[in-house]
Amino acid sequence: MALLLTQCKSSDSSTFSVPDHTPFGVCYAKVTPEQVDNYGMVIIEPDFYSKEEMSALRSTGTKIIAYVTLGEVDENRWYFNRLKEIGFVGKNDN
Repeated sequence: MALLLTQCKSSDSSTFSVPDHTPFGVCYAKVTPEQVDNYGMVIIEPDFYSKEEMSALRSTGTKIIAYVTLGEVDENRWYFNRLKEIGFVGKNDN
């Protein structure tokens, strides 16, 4: 993940530097602004948060990144059945 992030650029065309965002955390549970305040960057599950909650997390100065998986979808996602209906869901044997 860090290698991918070091090659990304933000919308303002400045470069992303991992050392500028450490320590960093990855959390799949819902967190509060107080819990992310001491981190330079936190990767979170975006479906857990409202727009207002995301703003509160960002207000800490911590870089907030949404976890997105490409190529897999959890059966509990709200859009899973729709993807299955249109034939977009297959089986990953790994």
